[in-house]
Amino acid sequence: MPLKTAPITLTLAMAEEARARGTFATFARSTLLESRSELFEPPFHELRHPDGRRWSVRTSGSTVELRITLEDGEVVTRERAHGSAQAAERAMQSLLEEQRTEGFVDASQG
Repeated sequence: MPLKTAPITLTLAMAEEARARGTFATFARSTLLESRSELFEPPFHELRHPDGRRWSVRTSGSTVELRITLEDGEVVTRERAHGSAQAAERAMQSLLEEQRTEGFVDASQG
């Protein structure tokens, strides 16, 4: 356990030092948000089609991120900006329903 807690302790110490200097926002952006942004992003909702296509979507703030894997394995990514996080969430839910209507199912359904 000491090996796992040491990096966290160091990071917290660094964060406290940055907070004391008034540079915490810069510290957080440069150490956590930029280097490990996946920790702060919601997971993709993943769907698959019987023909092999895969389709994934998530929101990131007011943006909807799409990841489409075609039958030949080519991956296409798209981002769609919306006016607010709530609008992006509504758009994502609408896209999920549209894909399910076209035969896609949740990837977790085997």
